[in-house]
Amino acid sequence: MSKNNHIDASDETLLEEVARGDRSALSALLGRYGPGVRQTIATELGSKFRAVLDQDDVMQVTYLEAFLRMRDLKARGDREFVAWLSQIARNNMRDAIKGLTRIKRPDPRRQVQPTSPDEQADALIELAGGDSNTPSRVAGAGERKTILTAALDKLPPDYAGVLREYDLDSRSIDEIASRMGRSKGAVFMLRARALERLKEILPTISAMYGASRA
Repeated sequence: MSKNNHIDASDETLLEEVARGDRSALSALLGRYGPGVRQTIATELGSKFRAVLDQDDVMQVTYLEAFLRMRDLKARGDREFVAWLSQIARNNMRDAIKGLTRIKRPDPRRQVQPTSPDEQADALIELAGGDSNTPSRVAGAGERKTILTAALDKLPPDYAGVLREYDLDSRSIDEIASRMGRSKGAVFMLRARALERLKEILPTISAMYGASRA
């Protein structure tokens, strides 16, 4: 189906196209229902966090995540689609608020900073869900860093950038937000989604790296 035909297509038809991997069909659905989700998020956000987290921040990351997870969409109609998109948006808002609330309190994980690039790589792998039984943890220190670099290269640029700057270079949220031209809340959202993606990717990259050495 052409992009122009998506304008008049039914929700059911668009959802069928999305299931086949049609990104323009998903764009059409986001155009129809994204503004309503945005309004809901604006209402739920409340005045306390509105000064440091805009609903547009939430929706930008939500749209990116929607495209990354379009294969997971099982909706058959508009209500299910809105529920799916709203859940992604609420998860993003929750992670942003959690990060913003934590700013004023010391982060125990960052009280003792890794002293070398290898230790920083290990810390990020562990944070993303790696443990002593995963290939990336069993590998030698240099190999783990190589595996992590390969995994980061598979992430969307903003996701990888936040992890590299915050977790590997120990830059502050303020500095990263300023460089990216985003709010601090958006940075926390990006980092949370990036860690989820990294957790999904690491086992595959580790296995591929192990196979290449066999």
